[in-house]
Amino acid sequence: MSCMALQCIKEPLIDTCNGDMIISDSCKVLDLDLVKMNKGDVEFTSEYQLTFNHNDKCHALVAWFDTDFENLEKPICLTTSPYCTPTHWK
Repeated sequence: MSCMALQCIKEPLIDTCNGDMIISDSCKVLDLDLVKMNKGDVEFTSEYQLTFNHNDKCHALVAWFDTDFENLEKPICLTTSPYCTPTHWK
C-alpha cells in the first residue's frame, strides 16, 4: 500500500459508508486499554490480512473504532463501524 501513501496523506477522505459496501472481511489492527495504556502504545506497526468476498475493485480501505464503556451499570459501546448506525464521528 506504500504506493498510495503520498496521495492519501495529501488528500485523505473521511466519510461514512454502509456495511453493504464492504467487499472483504475485517481484522483488528490494534486493541488499546485506554485506562492502562502507556503513551508510547499509540506508536505501532501491525501486519494484517484481508480476504475479499467479492470479485470487484477495491477503491478504499475503511477503518473504524469501537470504544467499550464496560465499567458502567449499563455497559455501552461507541462504534463507528459501517455495520452500525452512523454517529457524528466522520
